[in-house]
Amino acid sequence: MVGSIKLDLFSRNKDSMEKFALWQRLQTALKLYRHEPSDLDLSLIVTIDRVVENYQDIQARNDAIEVLGYIANNLPSLVKLIESRLSNEVDRQEIIDKTRIWMIDNIHKFKPTGKSISTSLGHYLYKWVYWRIHDLINNVDRPKIVELDRSIDDDDKTTIGDLISLNTVGRDGIDELIDRLQTKERERQRLKFPMVDKIVTTIVEGIATVDRHMRQGRLIDLVETDRSAEISSIYYKIPACNYQYLFRQLIIPQLNGIKPNLKEIVTELGSIEYHALTRHLNDIFYPWLDGLYLEILDDEEWQILKDSIDMQSQKLSEIYRKGAPDCNIYFLAQQLLPCYQKPPLTWDELAQKFQTGNWHKATPEYIEKFWNNESRPILGKIARQIVEYQ
Repeated sequence: MVGSIKLDLFSRNKDSMEKFALWQRLQTALKLYRHEPSDLDLSLIVTIDRVVENYQDIQARNDAIEVLGYIANNLPSLVKLIESRLSNEVDRQEIIDKTRIWMIDNIHKFKPTGKSISTSLGHYLYKWVYWRIHDLINNVDRPKIVELDRSIDDDDKTTIGDLISLNTVGRDGIDELIDRLQTKERERQRLKFPMVDKIVTTIVEGIATVDRHMRQGRLIDLVETDRSAEISSIYYKIPACNYQYLFRQLIIPQLNGIKPNLKEIVTELGSIEYHALTRHLNDIFYPWLDGLYLEILDDEEWQILKDSIDMQSQKLSEIYRKGAPDCNIYFLAQQLLPCYQKPPLTWDELAQKFQTGNWHKATPEYIEKFWNNESRPILGKIARQIVEYQ
């Protein structure tokens, strides 16, 4: 009995020492961020310092960690995510409480990257919060919640609370009304979430804060091992100007916070004009690069991609091959992406499917060309946002 108590104490002391070592590592990582930090970054730096400096004082340490949990719940990216996905304060508060508790238990494992600690912390927490919201929304046992001061129609001043107090409708009627309002709210949130419109802006803003060691590492490995990346564009027929070369000259410097110089690339190649290179990048290289993000997603990211595509189903359905509305981006995503269908359809199977429908002249070549030129780059941009923002 005594031996087991000693073993338990040793185990707890060892766990505490390991946690303290992680807190010290986190404090050391802050060295890069102490020069002219933003107000939000400064609050994180000061609070983490307090945790380490007062680690032996359990109360002071726990108070400081509680403050970190509070700061995390006020990070702009998480506030925006919670407000865009949840329509009532009860659900929002549940996610906020869960985030605070998880943050308190796991903040010592956080490894800041990029130029801002607060943005990096937002990335660290974003996927976890996303999935807690997903679990909450899809919980079949979740009680129906709509605020009593919620108007039953956009232009009607009558609220659900009014109906209940006046005993105007029975319990079944209230349940039916709540179902209708929640369906309407989900549609409103879907239309309010223009994923595709925000992609380019998000990529530009997020590129400096990407987790280079893990997420972009997947992309770098893929480009370095992809044989198609060694092939130059047929349009220019310049062997040196292949995808791998452009990736090494343009993308890798960006990942390291260095702005690439196109004029230097033009000078080095010697057989291409500046405007021709920029046209090549915009028309061929960047769409190809965006498409690669569909090949580096993990299981969780595939699910997030599926949710994002479904939210944009109407807009993606409006982008279709000329003369064949059924051959649109949303439909092809459902047929070709593994988050929808395993195994994906072949080009021949897709052509057969269209031929039995309204597009009698469908050929595998037509479909593949539309997929590579239109669908894959746009879906890849959504995937790219997910990879870089999580």
